[in-house]
Amino acid sequence: QPIFLKPRPIPYAIRDKVDCEIDRLVSEKILSPVESSEYGTPIVPVIKPDGSIRLCGDYKVTINKMLQIDRHPIPRVDDLFVALRGGKRFSKLDLSQAYQQIELEDLSLKI
Repeated sequence: QPIFLKPRPIPYAIRDKVDCEIDRLVSEKILSPVESSEYGTPIVPVIKPDGSIRLCGDYKVTINKMLQIDRHPIPRVDDLFVALRGGKRFSKLDLSQAYQQIELEDLSLKI
């Protein structure tokens, strides 16, 4: 069952920054414009320390209810450190734009 929630108000002080961020995400093909959709999730703009905007979606009120529950819990940090014990070389990876690196399957795009 599709869920559509109306947008939350965006403070006037950051509207231009939010619009610019949406334009950037569209130009980088992270977001795709649509004429209409059965689904709608409110955005939550977060101001980063450098003054730029990160757009987050409040999915707990929309699509999270439709997701399959993963029966494999995320490992505890302590358990991960134990598994790494004795290692000699480690690498650190920091993905720019975090979750925007992961493409959705075609079936998930309409959600």
